Amino acid sequence: MHSSIREPIGLWTHPAVITANNFVYKSLSNWSLNTAIGCGHACRFCYVPSSSTNKQADRLAEFGVNDPDAEWGSYVLLRPWDEAKFLSSLEAAERTPRRLLNPDGNRAVMLCTTTDPYQVFKHPDLARAKELTQQSLNMVQRALELIRDRSTLNVRIMTRSPLARQHFELFKTFGHRLVFGMSLPTLRHDLARVYEPAAPAPSQRLATLKAASDAGLNVYVAMAPTYPECDDADLLATLSALRAVKPITIFHEPINIRADNVERIAAQGKALGIKLRTEVFATRESWRDYSLAALKSVVRISRELGIGDRVHLWPDKKLGASWVVESMPKPEKYRSWLEKKWARISEWPKATAA
Repeated sequence: MHSSIREPIGLWTHPAVITANNFVYKSLSNWSLNTAIGCGHACRFCYVPSSSTNKQADRLAEFGVNDPDAEWGSYVLLRPWDEAKFLSSLEAAERTPRRLLNPDGNRAVMLCTTTDPYQVFKHPDLARAKELTQQSLNMVQRALELIRDRSTLNVRIMTRSPLARQHFELFKTFGHRLVFGMSLPTLRHDLARVYEPAAPAPSQRLATLKAASDAGLNVYVAMAPTYPECDDADLLATLSALRAVKPITIFHEPINIRADNVERIAAQGKALGIKLRTEVFATRESWRDYSLAALKSVVRISRELGIGDRVHLWPDKKLGASWVVESMPKPEKYRSWLEKKWARISEWPKATAA
């Protein structure tokens, strides 16, 4: 490395602005506000490197990142705050005619889609770490205040971090315009150590969801992605716990194969001496069978718990490939099932009378 190499945990070169996203079948938002490049939670399954950070490979090399996929979790570069540029992007989103928006986005801005808005910056210098974390919190707070006061857009928060509790009072000022969610695939800490090694523990996330619900926030959960090791007993335990927080939606998907994520998962399991069911990713047929079985199990268990209407499945688009559809017992019925899931618009709370 030469002397011009910068730190992989620090500040990025371009400011945080609202941008249109390209979600397919997710029904999460129309826009994204991503506060950083990279994420310190180091989730082994994460699809972001293959869809986002790999495109920044040349610039990331300036920060000492040689392989954005393999090194996922080791770099977090906070975007700087430029209020004028942020407001310009907010105004552009506000002016976008509804007819040009995909209705499944609920005219919402999502914080965040390629990073976590409430992560702790783990810089080796503790003072610098505290400074970056506070700078990130300040940016999220100011961005939310401006979205609330200068637009009519909705907001979807997605995080794995209990740090979000610091903004619960701010969230409440949005009323029906904001929904708060956390990703919680399983309650098993042993699996979390493999798949989400640097993220807050599942018990901390569940406690945060309960606190959000008790505070009167509109809560949703991304039970995504569940793992091959999540059997029916595990799914039942997770869904039972989630039922108690009264979520408006529980999104669900199993792990999908993206770039090097399977290799990352296998390497983490080996390092911890934990045997994983990576054989389900060996062929496209074995992945298909695993994915469909997981989706069906979540549907069945959620119905048994009386929350089937809240579960919003995310079947991967590859499950609609001809080699899958034509192999099903009733191809037309299967295709219709996929289209119904893909076309679903996620729930959004209605305004209440003053």
